Amino acid sequence: MLNATPSCYVSIFVHDTHYVLPAWVGKLVRLVKPKLLEPPLPLEATRRILSFDLPPDEQPYATWIARDIELTWGYERMPPLVGELIVPDVATDSRSLGEATLYDCLFSDNW
Repeated sequence: MLNATPSCYVSIFVHDTHYVLPAWVGKLVRLVKPKLLEPPLPLEATRRILSFDLPPDEQPYATWIARDIELTWGYERMPPLVGELIVPDVATDSRSLGEATLYDCLFSDNW
């Protein structure tokens, strides 16, 4: 016969992050903020659509900034084909391994 013992750990949910902590911490959390012990509501699956193209009303400003950078420091605009290069061993929030481009890596929210 198996004897059930109380768990030594407790699950704490902060926003969409799940922490597993010692049970004594759970007792303190239950006193202070019991809502953190409840699992978060399920989220609907969503897919982010990313675009690096500027809207027409912003393009003149980008052109002016690019021209100023080129004249001041001598840098050139990166060719679009370079930014679309696949980085094989990298995954981002929006792309899986083997799908992430250099643009995805440069403009990731994970930095």
